[in-house]
Amino acid sequence: MSTRSLFLGAAAVASLLSIPAARERTAPAIEGTVVLASDSLARVRGVDVRLVAFSDTGVSLVATGTSDTQGRFRFPAVPADSSVYYRMETLYAGVWQPGEPFVTAPAGARLAVFDTTSSAARVAVEKLHLILNPLESGVAVTAIYILRNDGPIYLGAPRAAYDRPRVALEFFLPTGAEDVQVFDGSLAGHRIPTQRGFGSLVPFYPGIDTLVFGYTLPWDGKRLRFPVESPYPISSLSVITMQGTAQLSVEGAERVSSEEAPDLVAYGRRAVPAGTPVMVEIRAPGVGRFPLSWAIVIALGVALIGGAAAIAWRRRTVRPAPTPPAGAGGNGSAATPESPADALVDEIARLDDEYEAGTLPEADYVPRRRELKERLVQALREEKGSG
Repeated sequence: MSTRSLFLGAAAVASLLSIPAARERTAPAIEGTVVLASDSLARVRGVDVRLVAFSDTGVSLVATGTSDTQGRFRFPAVPADSSVYYRMETLYAGVWQPGEPFVTAPAGARLAVFDTTSSAARVAVEKLHLILNPLESGVAVTAIYILRNDGPIYLGAPRAAYDRPRVALEFFLPTGAEDVQVFDGSLAGHRIPTQRGFGSLVPFYPGIDTLVFGYTLPWDGKRLRFPVESPYPISSLSVITMQGTAQLSVEGAERVSSEEAPDLVAYGRRAVPAGTPVMVEIRAPGVGRFPLSWAIVIALGVALIGGAAAIAWRRRTVRPAPTPPAGAGGNGSAATPESPADALVDEIARLDDEYEAGTLPEADYVPRRRELKERLVQALREEKGSG
């Protein structure tokens, strides 16, 4: 007999004997309203909604429904489990649009939905940083894109052929680019090659998003010229390399410097129109004398990018996987101690989380973050010197 049958039987007997049966504590049902992002008072009726669960075992569909004439919907209660988080999604304008993830169901959730567009008129590259590392085998390029969408959800241009998926954002690569690797960013999950580079299949929602990827350009160790081009306007372009590795020039750009990263050579240019190539030239001498380490790249990110993208990048791609402690199997080696730079990265990330959650005033956040950033840059320089 199942546990549920036993529980129902016990409840029935208790009812007959007029003895109150012990009741399980259940969470309240999940209720919410679908509204337009452009007008929070405008409720959206008759659209499909669903509740999805995410856990270590995968993604599962928990419940489905449809908003009523007032835009309201209701899902059954779900147990609170710190190892599982949930997300409500709405099918609007042909796209499943996600709400904010949660562990404990919010009271009176409001799912804001956006219109969609196939026009890239409101899409721009807020910042594009290219980090060049000239080696004997080629020039390794790391591209950090910070993109902005001021309009509806951008789906990309209509498909040219029905047997090809619709590409949203596209990223151009120079001719001859090899070993393309996407490191980080929510736009990195689904991508396909295109004639001029690669494209993201993920719709670009309103707001700011990032993408970090790298590639290698072959060269003879003497001179290399290649174009930097984007199908979207670039508000700020910077091309950076390590002092002493090679001579660098960027078409229409000016030399810039940072007190926090004096070992770097950087050229900056603003307001690059969409589809306009900017020629970059890199020349010897000094090939391979001072290879760019990950620590230097991240120091650059903290100094010149100055945001969560660089912090998240180090946390996700630089830190080695923890070694199992003694007695936990394997070779029994102890866990690798956290470096000072990693500890500072974690502290900055916690500070950012507190500020974004509204628990830390801006007056306390700004000076504290500036202090931690200065300490992080110094720690990364010390890592470089001891490496």
